[in-house]
This record gives sequence, structure tokens and C-alpha cells, in this order.
Amino acid sequence: MRIQQPAETNSSILKLFGMDMFNTAAECIIDSLMKKDNVICNEKDLQLGTEYFFPEIGVRLWRERAFHPKLLKDPLYMEEMQAVLEDEYQYQYFQMITIIG
Repeated sequence: MRIQQPAETNSSILKLFGMDMFNTAAECIIDSLMKKDNVICNEKDLQLGTEYFFPEIGVRLWRERAFHPKLLKDPLYMEEMQAVLEDEYQYQYFQMITIIG
């Protein structure tokens, strides 16, 4: 079952393991799920990944791009992203959840 983030995030809540999967920061969700299962991520830096798979619990998480506040300390990132920085904050959250099994 694949569930995509609704257009209005406040209108729908998907809770999994007691967490609101679309309105809880990705970092918090990842940390919590890593206590239940090993994670397979598409990036070495888990905070900057876009795809996460937890095979034992059958959960896959996805977001279009990754954003973490630590990027704000990178001068090159700040220079390149100044025009769209407000929009980048949305990428702290997941956009799609897949339940397998």
C-alpha cells in the first residue's frame, strides 16, 4: 500500500508506530524506526537521504529532496539556495509512505 502526502497536510494524518508520518520531521521518524529495524538508505549521510527502507517492519519512506538545518551552515548551499530557501523547509518531511506486506 502506497500513501502519498495529501495536498493539505493538516487535513489528513497517517499515524504509524504512534507518529504522524507526514507532519513529523523525517529525522525524528528515521531515529525512531531505526530502534525497530535496520535501515537501507540511498545516502551515506542519513540526514540527507531521500529514500529509506526498513525491511523487517516493511516500511519505505520517500521525499523528493532532502533538507536538514545543518545545510544552513554551508556557505555554498546558502548562496545557491537563497532564492528558494523557504520552500526547502518542506523537505524535512516525507512525501510518500509505503507499507509492505
